Amino acid sequence: MAFYLIARTTCRILGNDRYRRLVGSCYRADGAEVAAWMVRHGHALDWPQYSQGVYAAEEAAAKSNRAGVWRGTFVPPWQWRKPSRR
Repeated sequence: MAFYLIARTTCRILGNDRYRRLVGSCYRADGAEVAAWMVRHGHALDWPQYSQGVYAAEEAAAKSNRAGVWRGTFVPPWQWRKPSRR
């Protein structure tokens, strides 16, 4: 007997960023927001410059639980990319 998990993801396009890339929010079949799940589990970071801190609570939980990237140390991408680091 085989079991298959069939998931449906729905995305809502909100607009474009300054590079004309699509920006949107995606939701799992159960209604959970994919970005929030990723941040909560340490697979993504909240970037307040763009999110206005929408995922701050999820990031705090990931940090507290040492989930994903929070198991070790790292430099956030926006700091690593600063010209002063090169």
